[in-house]
Amino acid sequence: MDNNLIHHTETFDIASGSTSEQSNRFTLPLGKIVAVGVVITGDNSSNIIDIGLQLQGSDVLKRADYRFWQPSEGSNYFDRFKAFDHQSNGGKYTFSVTPYTALGANQKVQVVFLYDPNTSNNFNRFSTC
Repeated sequence: MDNNLIHHTETFDIASGSTSEQSNRFTLPLGKIVAVGVVITGDNSSNIIDIGLQLQGSDVLKRADYRFWQPSEGSNYFDRFKAFDHQSNGGKYTFSVTPYTALGANQKVQVVFLYDPNTSNNFNRFSTC
């Protein structure tokens, strides 16, 4: 399965100085999401930064520190991501980020969703891993 995975990437900024929730809305394509990876730039070792993913107000990914969703060491591309089982309906999702302590500088967030192409035929506009 890993050689045929398709990825969808969202990248956005987190403003410095705030401890309130910051969110980004985007549409995920139809299909089965099998894994997710999240990276936040900067040295955040002393700060908890919660992330969450909602669809129409319901949690798809319950809020937790982003390090639980960071890619890890693995033998191949797929193994580095965290397992995630969600069937996307093509709706508008909200990805939220909440730092517990104000960030000293603007930071970037990148979220990568890995899809199993065998569950949908709507992947011709995305690249294969």
